[in-house]
Amino acid sequence: MTRILISGYYGFDNAGDDSVLFGIIGSLKKQIPNVELAVLSNTPEDTQRLFGIASFNRWKIGTIIQEIKKSDLLVMGGGSLLQDATSPRSVIYYLSIAMIAKILKKPVIFYAQGIGPITKIISKKLVQLIVNEIDVITVRDKESKEDLVNLGVKKVPIHITADPAVMINPSQIDSTKGKEILHTYHKDSSRPIMVICVRSWKNHHEFKKSIACLADEYIRKGWDIFFLPMQNPADLKPSDDIMNLMEEKHHHYLVKERLTYLEIMSFISCCDFVLGIRLHSVILAAALNVPFVGISYDPKIERFVQRLKMTTGGHITNLDYPTLSQQVENIVRNPDQTKELIMQQMNLLVKEAEKSSLLALELLTPPSARKKMKVIHVIGGGEFGGAEQHILELLDIIKTKSTEPKVICFYQEAFAQELKKREIPVFVVDRFGKADIRTIKQLRTIFKQEHPAIIHTHGVRANFLGRLAAHNLGIPIITTIHSVLRYDYPSPLHYFIASRMEFFTRKWNQHYIAISQSIKQILLNEGIKSDKISLIHHGINMDAFHILEEQSKIRQTLGLPEHAFVVGTVSRLVPIKGLNDLIEALAIISEKIPNLHWLAVGDGPEREVLEQLARSKGIEENVHFIGFRKDVPRCLKALDVYVSTSYSEGFGLSVIEAMAAKVPVISTPVGGISDFLIDRVNGLAVPSNRPDEIARSIMYLYENPQLRNKLIEAAYELVSERFTLNNMADKTLTLYQNLNNKKKAATPS
Repeated sequence: MTRILISGYYGFDNAGDDSVLFGIIGSLKKQIPNVELAVLSNTPEDTQRLFGIASFNRWKIGTIIQEIKKSDLLVMGGGSLLQDATSPRSVIYYLSIAMIAKILKKPVIFYAQGIGPITKIISKKLVQLIVNEIDVITVRDKESKEDLVNLGVKKVPIHITADPAVMINPSQIDSTKGKEILHTYHKDSSRPIMVICVRSWKNHHEFKKSIACLADEYIRKGWDIFFLPMQNPADLKPSDDIMNLMEEKHHHYLVKERLTYLEIMSFISCCDFVLGIRLHSVILAAALNVPFVGISYDPKIERFVQRLKMTTGGHITNLDYPTLSQQVENIVRNPDQTKELIMQQMNLLVKEAEKSSLLALELLTPPSARKKMKVIHVIGGGEFGGAEQHILELLDIIKTKSTEPKVICFYQEAFAQELKKREIPVFVVDRFGKADIRTIKQLRTIFKQEHPAIIHTHGVRANFLGRLAAHNLGIPIITTIHSVLRYDYPSPLHYFIASRMEFFTRKWNQHYIAISQSIKQILLNEGIKSDKISLIHHGINMDAFHILEEQSKIRQTLGLPEHAFVVGTVSRLVPIKGLNDLIEALAIISEKIPNLHWLAVGDGPEREVLEQLARSKGIEENVHFIGFRKDVPRCLKALDVYVSTSYSEGFGLSVIEAMAAKVPVISTPVGGISDFLIDRVNGLAVPSNRPDEIARSIMYLYENPQLRNKLIEAAYELVSERFTLNNMADKTLTLYQNLNNKKKAATPS
């Protein structure tokens, strides 16, 4: 069994560092399920009880040496281990442990480190001497990488990732303890809650007056203030100092009991706003999607806040009350906008944070097995549709495993920009007229230069051009069929041209991926042999659908009544989606279900037609077209029932997303939806083009809340087991490896 030893600032009653350890443990176990973990701690018994892993005294040199000897890898981190703001002791201690591991010939990873400040000569010399011998370094921001390079660390790869605490999933946090604390202080549930997390810093005291003024201001505005120590007892004194400076004598409280990191997360999850000086008070707020403002005392605060595209409330050395008040007001006045920004940026940081554990896994892999397989994806990329989103999610996973993915697309649009943002190499190849001869030449040049093991194409034009360009190069080609061709090209002429393009170049394709059983059957009917087709369903990020925000608050921001019965859809507004049938169905039952509303997420050419139909049925006031949204999981939480009335679906991703969001589903069992929808088990199936049946099913779920819950449970279990991103990625990687192995076996040595 693989054994990993973790060294960091653990066992000091610091909730921030404990949340870092929590994130590291979860991330390592995700990548290495049977791993045996151990940690060095100041209080080993407490750490072992809190985290459920073996813990050893960080001060006993003999124990440290023995534990390193027994381990396959030493993880140094996370947090700010290499800093000498107070003294060089921290630098000396942690680099000594790293040096012992290297003497014992053990691989070492510096894991999501925040570097600096490092100012003392001895610290700088030790960093340059020892850190250059580390195997892999990951840092939590680009400034930390720059700091290391400036200190002379140039022999070891440095990867920018993110703080491990961002990996905390809100669904892992039980809010019970937080609610108990609020109840202890007789919290008036009608007043919003502001949490303030402060610390002492050198001899600075003026900042306390500004925070006291802000607390007074918000008590007068109807808030309750809770001072929450992240490190107890160290943070009690500055919290008490601020409370003594306040003019208001009620509605502010100091949480004196010593809370674990889990209890602190539970408390924050119950609150409406966090004002934090300690870094992990704002990181935890962000992870739990609670609006916050950070106050800087160290560059690490600005660095994290800037990665979320936000700004701090000021610096502890010259904290200005009016400036701080304005910054807090900007956030408090627009909480939903802030939450959406936080959610978007945190989703990106979570993916960055995963790199650290994947690099740790790579260190445990024999060097001979570390070479990555290069795969080039070819796609149009003019729109940001389902195929583009599928590729982004797939590549985010496989790029950190055994594959080096690159992408070729034909448009310098949002898709190409998103690839660059995620640090996925992309070639934008211009298209030249209908013949595309120059495009084919450009593609062929790239293929020759890159020598990919696999070419993976998506979409009719990409399939056609990619296959022609790769002809006779000996590179296996895989094509994913995302949709049904005859529905993509409703015009007979366009369908004929597209089908001929596909048929003419099909002979050069080695393998197909069908995203549903119905698409696989279409390929079989067209003469493709079954051994050349793999059925790989799309997967989704289940974590994205754990939304802590209350349904009533979400509805308020979307313009929906709190007590409405809300039917929802997520789709393009095009004829093939059959949304006119849904409007007809809603009109049938509008008088039977009080306050019935339809939330339509998405846009398209049929919007005006659908709006006119709603007006003609007299239900326009209860129909809400909100356009395309990036916060689809949040929108889904506003629903009581999800309805899909589509006439054709390649897969039916939006239905799977509704199931993941724990919304009961009514759907036409068309295309890929029939792969997973089981009538009256995990949803209700309705025939296409039958508004009366759709209306009857909506009415049935409205009258049977117990059935809704039964369908929700079965659907969520199904999605959790069969439709995750990791399932999709693992099957795709296996296919790549099999085709690459066949190519190697067929190549003369």
